[in-house]
Amino acid sequence: GKRFLVASADGLLRLGEGASGKLVGNPLKHPAGLSDACFDSTGRRALTVCDDLLLRLWNVEGDTLAAEPMPHKKPIHRACLGLGDKLVLSASDDGLARLWDASTGQPMGAPLEGHRSGVSSVAFSPDGSRVVSGGGDGTLRLWDASTGQPMGAPLEGHKGTVSDVAFSPDGSRIVSGGGDMTLRLRDSKT
Repeated sequence: GKRFLVASADGLLRLGEGASGKLVGNPLKHPAGLSDACFDSTGRRALTVCDDLLLRLWNVEGDTLAAEPMPHKKPIHRACLGLGDKLVLSASDDGLARLWDASTGQPMGAPLEGHRSGVSSVAFSPDGSRVVSGGGDGTLRLWDASTGQPMGAPLEGHKGTVSDVAFSPDGSRIVSGGGDMTLRLRDSKT
């Protein structure tokens, strides 16, 4: 709660102070608009999703890249950090979720394949062992983060794009929100 990020369509990432609400420092410039951004767990690095099809991990204080940009072939919808900020997880319009090494920007294994349309949302379990992805096909898929293998059958129920997914703090449940205006709560173990 001490700092916040503002990612905007003008391609600027701005840092703000939580107590005052004021923007501080120089913005980080991108060649295209930003659709998402998040801090790592320390608040020292920021992950940005840019419309130029690249994910970038920045050292916030030094305004420098912390890893090589992570390229995608189609628009990126969401990205997050997990497993102690060692991995980056991305969701793309190409129907794939991808895991990346946060220190190098290199892919970690094969993409997570299975959705019949674009992947719109992704999240790590709190312990980093599992990944959940939500897609335009209305399904959620659970993956083993270390192997990239699916865990069970797709979770169905939404009648449209799964716009957001998250694990509960203890990792026992998954909540998803969809374009069908519903929230669904599921047991992540079964």
